[in-house]
Amino acid sequence: MMPMLIRCHTYGKLNIEGPKGWENNDDLPWYDPKGKYGGEIEGAVRRGYSADEVKQFFKDIENYSSYAFNKSHAASYSILGVLSAWLKLFYPVQFWAAALSTVENDDKKEKYLNLLHREGVEISVPDINTSDEGFSVDGNVIRYGLRSIKGLGEAAVTVILAERKKNGPFASLEDINSRISKKALNKSRLECLIRAGCFNFEDDNRLKLLNKALDLRKDKKTVRYQEDRWSPDVCNAMEQDTLNNRITYKDWWNLVPDNESFKDLEVKISDVTERTDKKGKLMMFCTLTVEGSKVEALMFSSRYLASGVGVIVPTENTYIVTGKKDKDKFLISSVKRKPDPNQFKPLSKQF
Repeated sequence: MMPMLIRCHTYGKLNIEGPKGWENNDDLPWYDPKGKYGGEIEGAVRRGYSADEVKQFFKDIENYSSYAFNKSHAASYSILGVLSAWLKLFYPVQFWAAALSTVENDDKKEKYLNLLHREGVEISVPDINTSDEGFSVDGNVIRYGLRSIKGLGEAAVTVILAERKKNGPFASLEDINSRISKKALNKSRLECLIRAGCFNFEDDNRLKLLNKALDLRKDKKTVRYQEDRWSPDVCNAMEQDTLNNRITYKDWWNLVPDNESFKDLEVKISDVTERTDKKGKLMMFCTLTVEGSKVEALMFSSRYLASGVGVIVPTENTYIVTGKKDKDKFLISSVKRKPDPNQFKPLSKQF
């Protein structure tokens, strides 16, 4: 039998009682006395088309639908690809600020930020007066958004931006402390802002600012921050904790020149996977943690098979690797586990 849809559009649909046995006669309209399937349809035959023409039309539509979806998607993605490439080339700061604002995964965001560091795009810590919710453009700099600060919370971000819009920028820690309620911005959230660098315009020493915040909140904490211990390492630790990345001082790996060789470098190894190369031989991909940096690494099959290490099970153990930097990756030429000094203890004399 002819499908209902094709029959209705070929011979029409009438909302009246049909003759006996009409259901099995494909040369008659479809009868729907209760109007269950909508209004009446005139039908192509009554408009001067032949039944064969209509059947061919639906056959063509069916054939077209088998590739129309794929082709339309291919065309759309091609347009998006060209536009993205154009924006990335001529407006890289704006492009990456928009792209980073859509990335929720911290590891993926860190990967993009490290890439931008290597390409010379400047990334800046958030600023209480110029940052938006997400990443934004500040001149030729991509500035972190307030929403990226761990421990701050969306409710506090909303209150801060609303107050700034209504009454202007914040002049100092004293100013924000007086203008925003302690319920919206408690001590912990205020410290998160300071640690992330939001008040660098007031003082570069964030330990000094943290002590100032304790005084403003009349905190009875007896142990204060040692302001003279402010250093790049302390700064890196604060930014790693609040932004999941180190911004003010460049990542160690980004400072290493291309093709730099390393011998007996102590690393931690994670995210280990084995894959086959074009010849079907195993090679290894992994992530190295060294000098506080996470580095993508690989070991070609010729080296991997010769090393005899097999799949490395990520543990707290330290590994010793030799290799070199190749663009953004570490090419491992040898790897071995660092000996445990307590593994082989001399036996005490028993006689």
